[in-house]
Amino acid sequence: MIVLIGLACSFSSRTNQTAEISPESEQTTTTSTTSTPGSASVGQSDTADAASNQAIEDGQPLVARVDGQPIFLDVYEGRVAQIEQALSRQQPEDELDQIALSVELRQQVLDGLIEQKIIEQQADALGISISPEEVEAEAKTFMSELDPQTEFERWLENNGLTEAAFLADLQSQLIANRVFEHITQGEADQEQKNRIFDEWLTEKRSAAVIEKYVIP
Repeated sequence: MIVLIGLACSFSSRTNQTAEISPESEQTTTTSTTSTPGSASVGQSDTADAASNQAIEDGQPLVARVDGQPIFLDVYEGRVAQIEQALSRQQPEDELDQIALSVELRQQVLDGLIEQKIIEQQADALGISISPEEVEAEAKTFMSELDPQTEFERWLENNGLTEAAFLADLQSQLIANRVFEHITQGEADQEQKNRIFDEWLTEKRSAAVIEKYVIP
């Protein structure tokens, strides 16, 4: 089972591996359209005006594009806020540690959303989809492990999630699982399956045209 970044603190006990990809191998164009710590450069082939146009789609600001498909800024910021809220319930760190953690977290969130987009694109290419009934069934299975309902509500709060966000993340998780099984079909050993999938995702990410509009 794959851990998408939004589910890292939610499902870590129910997964076997997390894909970790080095960002240095990407074909990446980075632009500065949002004021965030560290944002600076304009992409190699883009003017500032062109970058500004690229950073808006359907009236919404973007954090990145993967092969032309958008990742919206509000999704990125919402994911960061969700995980920060979950982490804040743990033992607080000193201010410098919090700053370092925030920078690292933002990079991990952006990387996770990029990988999620790549996996979703592969799912579309393979005709893989998850029905609402499948999501509901998996949610019920998960909730059955948290008895009574108030425990589920507390779990959502502790992980910085609404029920709608939980279901959306769960759907993404199930899609990722289907893609994982397709890519690694025929291999019985879990460690080998993880390696095969990591190599596939590394190759896909290296080949993708990734435009980043925010540097975490």
